[in-house]
Amino acid sequence: MHQASSFGESYLLWLDESVRGEVLTVGGVMMRTADEVRVVDAWRALKERMGLDAFGELKHALNEKHPSRPRLDAAGWTQKHRVPGMLEMISKQPVLVIVATRVDNREGDGRPHPEDYYLDALMWCAMRFCNAMHRDGRATQGPHRVTVDYPTQPDDLENRQVSARLRELYSANPTTAAFQRYERAWASPTSTVASGRMPPLRRGDLAPSLAATHSQHCDLLQMADVVTGTTNEFVAWNLAEAEGSNLPWPSYRDKNFQKLRSVVRRSPGGALRGYGFGLLPEATPAQQQLMEFVEDERAVDDACA
Repeated sequence: MHQASSFGESYLLWLDESVRGEVLTVGGVMMRTADEVRVVDAWRALKERMGLDAFGELKHALNEKHPSRPRLDAAGWTQKHRVPGMLEMISKQPVLVIVATRVDNREGDGRPHPEDYYLDALMWCAMRFCNAMHRDGRATQGPHRVTVDYPTQPDDLENRQVSARLRELYSANPTTAAFQRYERAWASPTSTVASGRMPPLRRGDLAPSLAATHSQHCDLLQMADVVTGTTNEFVAWNLAEAEGSNLPWPSYRDKNFQKLRSVVRRSPGGALRGYGFGLLPEATPAQQQLMEFVEDERAVDDACA
């Protein structure tokens, strides 16, 4: 998808989430409604080339009990081999990637968990979805729809040190916190940890309600899972490396992210930070170093050489 194209129709954003250690990533793929069938067909064709049924589930990571895992392994598509193939396919589709990563730097007693920031990361992506259409010269005709992989209440919510706001949202109706937050943000100005003050989403002609389904049944959420898994792994690995850890595969995650970054939303000047890629709160030297690495395209190219 060309960054400066202009279309006269609605758009879709498909979002998933991934957690690795202290890192939460929410993100996915944005496309024109008119391109949905084309992208789905390409994804299903990829699954068939990898030995799966067209309607099987293909994701970034599949545990040993997942029904797709034996067929992929038998065909030689282990995770290390299939992830680059999936990213190569995504990079050739008429899509843009929007992804927000939140690093949980909280300390103290209790069990803080990065999933506590899911709602804020979701709103960051929703606002960039608006901006990608209206600030980048795309369509203003809607409604434009956001679909998420169905969010569930964490099992240990009551044991976490979470904000009163988040606890209230989950406790009022455990399965609808994200939907309530989205609807509030659609109707009225809101504030988030990630984005600060936001105008109502309705000004961007977004649909008034968040949609949800499950990646098991949705090809585009499977693609979103690959986006978030790749980004989350890239961020978590590089933060650990910057903090002195000695980890295997020193360039594997960088190579994967390099395939993805070609379709991440950018500013007119080519910047990723704050446009299609968000890393918050950038509170540690390791996080600041990572963002400098992401923005320096030459550094990423060198790492992937």
